[in-house]
Amino acid sequence: MALGFEQAGFDVLAAVDLDPLHLAAHERNFPLCEPVCGDVGETTAEELIEAARRGWKRRDPGAPMPEPIDCVFGGPSCQGFSVIGPRDADDPRNALVSEFARAVLELRPRWFVMENVPGLVSPRYRPTLEAFYETLQTAGYEVDDPWSLNASHHSVPQDRKRVFVVGAQVGETLPSPPDPTKEAPTVRDAIGDLARLGRFRSLRNRDAIELRDDQLAALDRRQSAYVRRLNGVEADSDDLSDPRAWNRRLLTSVGLASHSDDVAARFKRLQPGERDKIGRLPKLDPTRQSPTLRAGTGRDHGSFTAARPVHHASPRVIAVREAARLHGFPDWFSFHATKWHGFRQVGNAVPPPLARAVAKVVVEAGNAAPMRRGEPLQLGSEALLEMTLDEAGARYALDPLKLPRNVRAIAGVGEREAA
Repeated sequence: MALGFEQAGFDVLAAVDLDPLHLAAHERNFPLCEPVCGDVGETTAEELIEAARRGWKRRDPGAPMPEPIDCVFGGPSCQGFSVIGPRDADDPRNALVSEFARAVLELRPRWFVMENVPGLVSPRYRPTLEAFYETLQTAGYEVDDPWSLNASHHSVPQDRKRVFVVGAQVGETLPSPPDPTKEAPTVRDAIGDLARLGRFRSLRNRDAIELRDDQLAALDRRQSAYVRRLNGVEADSDDLSDPRAWNRRLLTSVGLASHSDDVAARFKRLQPGERDKIGRLPKLDPTRQSPTLRAGTGRDHGSFTAARPVHHASPRVIAVREAARLHGFPDWFSFHATKWHGFRQVGNAVPPPLARAVAKVVVEAGNAAPMRRGEPLQLGSEALLEMTLDEAGARYALDPLKLPRNVRAIAGVGEREAA
């Protein structure tokens, strides 16, 4: 969501997450944003305001931060509402919806945007959503009916439905849902140029590769207009994000899974859209959009890896970078070097083009005319992407007792298997 809001013209000043590994990846990609590691339910408005001020100082040290805050946005944990999970109405993560409401009430932004899975609007969770509405409406916010949006209708090559609850302070214009785009990119548009990654044997043991000039030129020739716009090779007038300084020769998050000859042969026989009968993995259809990419679970809920689709033109499951392309992330955007964490970071994210579409109607509601900044930003340290959970927790001075518990280790299953 942070990238989509930045692309729409927002300065994203502070970000909160309890998982320090994910926060470290965020810090790598948003070096001007102030990271706040902790439970949002235990984070005060004063702490968030101070964090936002520190983020503002990185952008404009000589000027005070403008107030009020324009927008608070976020995605409270969705696993308790997900239709593919146990749908436990008493899941403690569901309480983060009310904590999001509390943050809005204490920070008093002009607008807010909350994202979640479609299960949030199901009858089972109606009390949770009704309490959210009542709390904010009583406090002087106008809240629109939930927006049910599909990422594929907003320039994302993925069939991914999500719900957005958007509100405005009384006196501000309440945004309307964004209009859908005319066409959606396809799987081939997103990852067709990466089908030959399997030729690089080193990617069985490495996460990145640096291309020679001729290899980069060959890759460029295979890239679609969708990928060229993602990466800034072709102009995108609607992208107001700060440009990032990055090495286009360096492909990251392209580590490949190792498959036996039998598995590879089985994948090769699959027809587009068909599921593997043993692993239940779907083979991508190059002419359509990807099915919804899942995140799997954190180590506090079993460390389960979500099913990874099979590449449409190569007998292997997709790499993290390919998942990121199907999500709408540019190639400069970095993910944790461990595949399990990288896939979780993609699968838990709101596709940036979808977030941009939502953020853009908020900008329009405020009659703002944001401008793109000129100088490229240097990304944060690569070391942020290689930290262990303990190292990341120490970086943000997180109480070790707040780190996610390793449920599989407690049950006698080592974490190394999941990683």
